[in-house]
Amino acid sequence: MSDFNRSGLNEPNVFETNLRTVNVFDSCLYDTRAQDLKSLLDLYGGANAAYSLRQISATGRGSVTETEATYLMPVVRVRRDSDNAEKSFNSDEVKAGHLLSWVTATSGTANGYVSKWYDQSGTNNDAVQATAGAQPKIIDTGVFVVDGNGNKAVKFDGSDDFLGASVSISNQPLTLFGVGDIVDATTTQGGLISLATNNFNEYNTIQYNGTTAYATARSSNSLVDILALSNATNVALYTWILESNSSRKIYSNGTLSGTNTVTLNNWTGTNIFLGKMRAGGLFAKIFVTEAILYDSDQSSNRTGIESNIAAAYGITI
Repeated sequence: MSDFNRSGLNEPNVFETNLRTVNVFDSCLYDTRAQDLKSLLDLYGGANAAYSLRQISATGRGSVTETEATYLMPVVRVRRDSDNAEKSFNSDEVKAGHLLSWVTATSGTANGYVSKWYDQSGTNNDAVQATAGAQPKIIDTGVFVVDGNGNKAVKFDGSDDFLGASVSISNQPLTLFGVGDIVDATTTQGGLISLATNNFNEYNTIQYNGTTAYATARSSNSLVDILALSNATNVALYTWILESNSSRKIYSNGTLSGTNTVTLNNWTGTNIFLGKMRAGGLFAKIFVTEAILYDSDQSSNRTGIESNIAAAYGITI
């Protein structure tokens, strides 16, 4: 913990909750260091779903079942395989190693799996997975999972791992942001972040097929178009924008990869998936650090949002 507080004293401000001792000025909400990287959704509001291990909103909050101080925003809920206990953690607890310490408390080689990735948009669209065998990994044999840039990440196994949530959105426009790193591109096919309706209309920031990354859209199971993306085997930021005029633009690390026109407007029964496409079969073997959905055209905010995300994850745009 830091020994600095805003009163200028060297004694930390500490109080007790029924869960833990908390240093108020070590809290992620009060940390002034790189604050602009921690308030993305407060700078660019209106998101419908937002998943990250860092704090990207000072106000949005998932549906928490544990009693915690209001400023301790949980970002992830984890199950440890040593005893199947579960616990929620905020971004500071992830960063400071408390999540890792908890997972390895009963076994130094324990694994930690994500059962819930809290939605920070304020709409309570938490992405969940109740089946233990389909939960993505966050601690691997006593070590935190990291992507190719050393960022703490959630690892989907490409076999059956995914997290999902039901979301309420209108028609177009639409914007998706996703940060991913392929684990194995040669055998993987699936989505970093995907939207699917009851008739399988889909929007994906990224789909893997062989050694290439794609952005796809489908209507009634028919492929509308595919645009190839660069950075298929590196940590990359992908932006997918469907504008109100049906123009679809795909950006890879801030660079326009392609533009096409597609009209998909049946949004009945919409689900959001992390780590897979559609209701079956196509799973991504990938590290995911952040995924955000806007039910709006964020073209005017794109560069600001991308700059914030890129700076947080060591991505050059």
